[in-house]
Amino acid sequence: MTSGADRQRFVHCIFMRPTTIGSFQILRELGRGGMGEVFLARDTRLDRQVAIKALPAHLALDPDRLARFQREAKVLASLNHPGIGSIYGLEIVDGHQYLVLEFIEGETLADTLAGGPMASEETRRIAAYIAAALEAAHEKGIIHRDLKPGNVMVTTDGNVKVLDFGLARNADTGSSSTEIAANAAGPTVTAVALVASPTIPGVIMGSAGYMSPEQARGKPVDKRTDIFSFGCVLFEMLTGKRPFAGETVADTIGATLHKELDLTQLPAATPFAMRQLIQRCLAKDRHQRLRDIGDARIELDSMTNELESPATRAGVRPLRVAAVALFSLVSGVAAGSWLARSTGTAAPLDVSRLEISLAPAAKLAPFTVAGRPYEPSFVLTPNGRRIVFCGFGDSKRQIFVRSLDAAEAAPLPGTANASVAFLSPDGEWVGFLADGEIRKTPIDGGPVVTIARLTDGGLASPSPLVPADNDFFGAAWGEDGRIVFGRYSEGLWQVPADGGTPKPLSSAKTEQQRLPHFLPERRGILATVAVNDDPGIGVVPLAGGETKIIVAHGSDARFVAPSHLLYAVNGVLTVAPFDLAKLEITGPARALVSNVLHAVGGGRPALNVGTAFFDVSASGTLVFAEGGIYPVEPFRLVWVGRDGVATPVGIPDGYFARPRISPDGRRIVVSHVSASGHFSDAIPCIYDLERGTLGRTLAADGWGAVWSRDGAKLYYRRNSDRGAIYSIAADGSSQGVAITEDDGRGQPSSVLPDESQLVITRASEETGSDIYLVSPSNKEVRPWLNTTANEAWAEISPDGKTMAYGSDSTGQFEVYVQPFPGPGARQQVSVDGGTSPLWSRDGKQLFYFRPTGKQSERVTELRAVDITAGASMMIAKPKVLFSGKYQSLGGLTNYDISLDGQQFLMVEVLPPEEAPVSRLHVVLNWLQELRRTSEPRAMH
Repeated sequence: MTSGADRQRFVHCIFMRPTTIGSFQILRELGRGGMGEVFLARDTRLDRQVAIKALPAHLALDPDRLARFQREAKVLASLNHPGIGSIYGLEIVDGHQYLVLEFIEGETLADTLAGGPMASEETRRIAAYIAAALEAAHEKGIIHRDLKPGNVMVTTDGNVKVLDFGLARNADTGSSSTEIAANAAGPTVTAVALVASPTIPGVIMGSAGYMSPEQARGKPVDKRTDIFSFGCVLFEMLTGKRPFAGETVADTIGATLHKELDLTQLPAATPFAMRQLIQRCLAKDRHQRLRDIGDARIELDSMTNELESPATRAGVRPLRVAAVALFSLVSGVAAGSWLARSTGTAAPLDVSRLEISLAPAAKLAPFTVAGRPYEPSFVLTPNGRRIVFCGFGDSKRQIFVRSLDAAEAAPLPGTANASVAFLSPDGEWVGFLADGEIRKTPIDGGPVVTIARLTDGGLASPSPLVPADNDFFGAAWGEDGRIVFGRYSEGLWQVPADGGTPKPLSSAKTEQQRLPHFLPERRGILATVAVNDDPGIGVVPLAGGETKIIVAHGSDARFVAPSHLLYAVNGVLTVAPFDLAKLEITGPARALVSNVLHAVGGGRPALNVGTAFFDVSASGTLVFAEGGIYPVEPFRLVWVGRDGVATPVGIPDGYFARPRISPDGRRIVVSHVSASGHFSDAIPCIYDLERGTLGRTLAADGWGAVWSRDGAKLYYRRNSDRGAIYSIAADGSSQGVAITEDDGRGQPSSVLPDESQLVITRASEETGSDIYLVSPSNKEVRPWLNTTANEAWAEISPDGKTMAYGSDSTGQFEVYVQPFPGPGARQQVSVDGGTSPLWSRDGKQLFYFRPTGKQSERVTELRAVDITAGASMMIAKPKVLFSGKYQSLGGLTNYDISLDGQQFLMVEVLPPEEAPVSRLHVVLNWLQELRRTSEPRAMH
């Protein structure tokens, strides 16, 4: 019997390099590695140069390697994109198999990076090419699984080619990387050194340092594993370093799984949008990762690039923060100075980290998406010795107090259903919101005192998204004895800490001021505000008045005496020097630690409030929760029968809203939102139900599109044009035309049968959400119903004679119908709450949503009401058709009904992977170190 060694020697003997392979003449070797040998050859038939890849001799008889080789051929044959290296054929000669590939002149991206990092604009350009190539592969259901600089070619004319699909798999096979990762010498954990090969990809292998955490763990992968690899490549182009590197393969995999992303390694001139994109790509939890590489391509194509500083172009690295390394220290271990090394002789202070559980509480509360909190949940006492937090335990939500030297937290009596914990200036009282009331209780326990009912003094929510008795987004207790609190879409409010009636801080109406924190010396109140639709930080005068914007990108700031601001930017804790007298940032901001829990980025606007889950005490203690920005809840567009049975429509799961069926029933328009979850990024898309195609044929941005009655046009809001409402040909044959000059708070809702007017909902500070009519012919906008209550979800009947809408005039939203254009009294349709009315196509039934159960459970009933038109409209008793987790929108109906009235087009909310916060991180003595290392002598 022949031994394995003899068999290998036999293979080597019979597998000599051929001089010709079929009609291809071998010219020279281009490269070789453990999984392939590549030759330059001439195609004698077509007189062109090609590259030929062959398996090495020792793998030529391995069935698994042959299968991968053949799979690469089939994958490449299925792809036709200028950014992907082409295959010309698979040759079999004397029993050996060869791939005939496109010969590409240039050098690999790895060769380019050997000379150092690349400029931001060149990085952006090449990354956009790579993203476009991956997008083409993903649209074919193909995952690359081995993206790295060695598998990207930069051609001599500056184009980019993605190569080596040897590990690619179809996304629907459910294949795992287990069989690869289990072998330490296998292709996913070994980087192969090739002979200099400027024109050819590497061999069929993956590489540690580029694969995703799920791939490293041997779990099933999907297209998000390529997105992680793309983020690694993008990071390396800008820094010249891999984001997760180690001396050995094991070290590298360990870094990928456990090391925090250090964005401070990026050049100081890296544009903010690029930093944000890298962070979204390199989220270790793939449910928090960018969901579609096409979104990365769009962001790269539209990115405004900031010029690099002269120092960076000259190769001089700007001073950067090393606090991520500081925060990784275990308790009691001394850390070196950070932010910058001091040239003084003072010994560095000991900076220690503790990780504490919330027991007996199970997690922070109030929680929502994936079990994460979104309102301020914890606060440090001024002496830094105790943490007061809102937790969920024993099947109820309440306040807990955790001393750092205690084994576990103690529940605070009388705080059931509490949220938004805050402290008095001396730390002796705990304030909170519960059951619609602002309350306080001694921190060591005692009587609970009601300060105010949140709806006292005429307080009413200006938005249907947030109930008035829960419109409480952050609170601060001032030295002057008053409590200032934020609201969802209004300015700050105030109430005496000893009790009283809430009233606005300013007599003038203001917008979106939340998460207040008092500045010392009566300099004002730090608040999270809106800056160009993004969260920013401003200073509000103590008596109200005009807000001074001090940070354009960031939220939830704290003043750190004597001269710094600490705040969050997309999950990164950031510090900046701050002049308290001038109320100005005086120097560059520096990142401290990434992956801090931050309530931004999710798909539910009511939850993207900007809360950053950290606090700092005057004594020098920092506490924070990990988790990064919020994931976008995955949605699925489904048909649901009257029996409640759901069937997917066919559009890939993602984040989208406002589906509307065309009048002929053949198309759907839906607003697709990128992985950021921001409505400002929405793009109207049309899905062809017969052909199964999804196309972006409309303007670059838009929201809430509705069809014209003949299906020839669409009406939508264009966010990039001050929120004006536009019309456009549905087939994309013409440019959009504005039908309002500036209506930033308006949303198209429905269209009159004769199309003489468009029904919109529109918000104002005086009357909340109202119903307006727009005339497309002359851009006239006039109110139809604008009471002091909120009116929304306006839907005109098919005959144009009755308007259905939701109103909270009774204290909760109910559905009403009212003659149109009037006069006539309204009639109530719902009996115990309702939103989102929608007429059947024949106008004989009205449907509406009614939320049931707990708000966090997201369960919605669809109810139907028979309506008989006439001089005296007859309205039957509502009946429940079905219930489920279906997404509703504040102010706009988020479903539609088929032409035959038997199927409902619904946005199903898919269950996200739970990620509750059950532990907090505490850093001791960091504040003194910040002060010492921030002295002028340390900033050279």
